[in-house]
Amino acid sequence: MMTDTDETFQILVVDDQDMVRESLHEILDAYGYSVDEADDGKSALEVVNTKRIDLIISDLHMPGISGDELLAAIRQRDCPIPIIIVTGDPSVDSAVKCIKLGASDYIQKPFSIEKIREAVEKVRNATAVPDSSARTIRANNSGHILGGYRVLKTVAEGNMGVVFLAQKADAESGDRKYYAVKILKEGSAMTDACDEYRKRFVNEAEAASRIKHKNIVEIYECGIAEDMAIPFLVMEYIEGESLGKYIKRARKYDYRQRVEILVQVVEALAAMHAHGIYHRDIKPENIIVTNDFVVKVTDFGVASLPESDLTMTTSILGTPNYFSPEAFISAKVDHRSDIFSFGIVAYEFLVGRKPFMASNLSKLYTEIAKNPPIYPQKLARDMPEALLAILAVTLKKHVGKRYGSAQELARDFHDFLDSKSEDVLERLKPRLDYTDWL
Repeated sequence: MMTDTDETFQILVVDDQDMVRESLHEILDAYGYSVDEADDGKSALEVVNTKRIDLIISDLHMPGISGDELLAAIRQRDCPIPIIIVTGDPSVDSAVKCIKLGASDYIQKPFSIEKIREAVEKVRNATAVPDSSARTIRANNSGHILGGYRVLKTVAEGNMGVVFLAQKADAESGDRKYYAVKILKEGSAMTDACDEYRKRFVNEAEAASRIKHKNIVEIYECGIAEDMAIPFLVMEYIEGESLGKYIKRARKYDYRQRVEILVQVVEALAAMHAHGIYHRDIKPENIIVTNDFVVKVTDFGVASLPESDLTMTTSILGTPNYFSPEAFISAKVDHRSDIFSFGIVAYEFLVGRKPFMASNLSKLYTEIAKNPPIYPQKLARDMPEALLAILAVTLKKHVGKRYGSAQELARDFHDFLDSKSEDVLERLKPRLDYTDWL
């Protein structure tokens, strides 16, 4: 609970149900917070445009502007306001979407008073020190120099980090080149969660900087910006779209074109695994495809390094819709977990829908760990038999029955592209059985 000496923390409660708003107002008021109310997203935006708000607690499903639309709008502001989503929708997809959009927390109704208190205090502690570094850089934009790089604009932002497009003159040629510069927000360093995130930030730099491969985003530099004493890393700047965008228009590409993209992801995995590094968060959003159809795998924040003690076995790492069965049980997974996650991505790209879907995390685990996906040819009748076989082995529930390495998987994709589908089927036929598909 706050003391009398604390600066008043302003909270905006947004819900179209009077009873829920009143209940939250009463709870927060009892803990000493100052509370405003709005009955929809439009009213909420009017409030934040007229007064200081430190935290928004919003329902997800509302008429007019929904909670996730409100969240997206708030994240576009120069100084985004933290948002906690409170909803009766237990959908995994909804939760993941909100977290990806930058929600600070996702609480299901009916909620407990203690859960609300903990979520609010976590946000309050995380914002106790103003994020002056990111704010200053945004304000100056092209006038700010960060670690020797001239910042041009903000290109991405999450709760803990910001990515800027930056420019720097090449030491040899003098030509100005573009880079993506990622910083860790300083205001988050007060919490235990952010200490873990700082470790992940360094982990990302260590993991990616070890691997030089055409299909992996290259990290050039990692250090501390002396003027602000904040960690930053400098990455190759990629112009392209996430594989998720390609999946939405998958029917525009024939199977050969889709495999030409997928095999590059596998080759990136092979390069990582050769260094003893497991990505642990393979999903469409972490795969960038350039306009020339070159794949770049990115985001090594939760990667496992061979000598790292950053195991966090009690935490959920990655994105549940793309988990392997074993990743639900422990963060200590090996390269075959990446292969399974890739299999989910490949199925989605080749078939047009995810192989495993459920309304909550418990049911999703059951789907991924125990139930087979729908037979692909029920949904994509023209899918080649060789690709059916490759998907089946990639998505084997038991780790020992999957592809033993990304190199093996890449070989089969290349044989498909080289019109050697019979060779692929001959190799994989002994590993297929009636339990592979629903």
